[in-house]
Amino acid sequence: MKVKCVSLIDKVTGESADKNDWLTVGDIYSVVFIEKPKGKNDLYRIIGDDAAKKPMLFDSTFFKVISESESEWVSEMTSSGTYRSGPKEFMVPGFWGNLFDGEPEESAIFRRVMGFG
Repeated sequence: MKVKCVSLIDKVTGESADKNDWLTVGDIYSVVFIEKPKGKNDLYRIIGDDAAKKPMLFDSTFFKVISESESEWVSEMTSSGTYRSGPKEFMVPGFWGNLFDGEPEESAIFRRVMGFG
């Protein structure tokens, strides 16, 4: 899924911004996972402008959808009522936490699925 960043809010000032450490207004990004907590806005997990290529969560209201989700994605509803959609490899409980903790298995899975080698 591809999205275009259409707005940003500076977390410190609350004012509109053209860029932050992760995103730039006007740039197009790949969504690698979608979460929709019960009663809240969609959250897109996006690889932003950071050099580490960490897939961070961003509120969907900052984006315009350019192309829809990948056909091979799967979806589920968690016991807490959160809707999740993405590659089946990313649906494993604890995947994102393990990835950010630097676990080799999740890092290898993420790189393979994303085509990072």
